[in-house]
Amino acid sequence: MANIAEQFEFLQIAWANAADFPGVVLGDAKRDGPDPVIGEDPAPVRLSREGQNDVELDFRRFVVTSGAIYAFAPSLSTLRRLGTGELV
Repeated sequence: MANIAEQFEFLQIAWANAADFPGVVLGDAKRDGPDPVIGEDPAPVRLSREGQNDVELDFRRFVVTSGAIYAFAPSLSTLRRLGTGELV
C-alpha cells in the first residue's frame, strides 16, 4: 500500500460501493451492485442452486463506522531497531 488514496480508497469507492459494478448475471440481476459484505449500501444477494428454489440473502449492517484513521504500523524488526537505538 504505497498510496492509500489510489489503492484502498479506490477499491472502496470504485468497487465495493459501486452501484453498477459489473459482475456475473444472477437471476434477473444484470449487475452485482455494492459489495454485500463491505459495501456501504449492500444489495441483496440471490443464491441460485440447481434443482432448488433461489434464496435471497440479506447482509444487514451490524457494524457502524463512526470514524477512521490511517495509522503507521512498523514491522517488529523496525520496532526492535528503534528500541535499541539503531534507527534514529
